[in-house]
Amino acid sequence: HFHVVENGTDTDFFRPMDIPQEPGSLIFAGSLDWYANISGVGFFLREVWPLLKRQRCDLRLYLAGKNPVDAIRRAGDGDGNIRVVPNPEDVRPLLAKAALVVCPILDGGGTRLKILDAMAMAKPVVSTHVGCEGLRVNHGENILIADSPQDFAREVIRALEDPGLRQRLSTAGRALVESHYSWNSIGRELTRAHQCALEGGK
Repeated sequence: HFHVVENGTDTDFFRPMDIPQEPGSLIFAGSLDWYANISGVGFFLREVWPLLKRQRCDLRLYLAGKNPVDAIRRAGDGDGNIRVVPNPEDVRPLLAKAALVVCPILDGGGTRLKILDAMAMAKPVVSTHVGCEGLRVNHGENILIADSPQDFAREVIRALEDPGLRQRLSTAGRALVESHYSWNSIGRELTRAHQCALEGGK
């Protein structure tokens, strides 16, 4: 007999902010010295970003996180539309300003808290299947999911060019996090697990 108590995020800390969005802006926010993130960002820069730029030359990409490795630090060399933000004191204003959050993770395990943080801030997210693995998300309802470079680029463009879609994803994502991944929700599940143990698994 067992209970699963999921990971979560602080929905009071990560919440929508009244900051004007930068049209056509994308952000990846996460530790930039961790293999899965380095691999995912590399995939995005090599395979997806060129496809996006062919369709929208005005796009901007922000890579924000702690300790970016040299390969990521150099990502903006020669491309003025890419900005690397090393070790931001507070990632929330960067997330709030972006029109879309991308999570192009290809491998690794664990819950992608970066997606929960983004959804808690009511940000629309495009992710790979591996990136959102284990989360209670549904493509087209509260997230957009794509794996190949072509599909990922298509979903990014679709979201950027459809404000209504972005708003629906934002609203549904925030609602999902509040109902299943907030500290209150997690606390209730943990209390049930403790109560079950006290009652002998009944």
